Amino acid sequence: MDRINPWQKLTAKMKANKKFEIGVYAGIGLLIAILYLTGIRPAAQPVAEETLTATPLSERGDETRLEEALSKIRGAGAVEVMLTYENGKELIPAYETDTQSNTQSGEIVSSNASTRPVTVTKGGQEEAIIVKEVEPRIRGVIVIAEGAEDIQVRMDLARAASKALGVEAERVEVFTMERAGKDK
Repeated sequence: MDRINPWQKLTAKMKANKKFEIGVYAGIGLLIAILYLTGIRPAAQPVAEETLTATPLSERGDETRLEEALSKIRGAGAVEVMLTYENGKELIPAYETDTQSNTQSGEIVSSNASTRPVTVTKGGQEEAIIVKEVEPRIRGVIVIAEGAEDIQVRMDLARAASKALGVEAERVEVFTMERAGKDK
């Protein structure tokens, strides 16, 4: 018996009927869009502006993690790190555009478009769907280490901090830590 595969049947019907083919592709596109949008998690705060700023990275422990890593460099001793940022983290919401057109005799006479953030209701509050988070740019790094008197340790600390944070070397300064109990 010669059985026709359902996929072969579908492709044959699509080749025979262009409208059906366009409908199938549109359905697949719609399905992908729905799957994408349901996979996005809403933001914790509602949208008030086009981009929002959030808490600096340093409050999330990046300074502490860098301190731990730098203190493991030979001769570094105790290390303290301070990061400064040009701005906060930016949250970029998804936008929905509504377009209305007036036509006369098949020609567009006027068109209006309005854009607004896409929101979902969560816990009785509307929250924006965030599509992108832009981390803040680091303005400068200060590293204070016990072993920074040694030029090789100082260079190693600066190079490690620069690489770990992805910043230019001129944005990193290394200083010697004051020792406790030392007379001034």
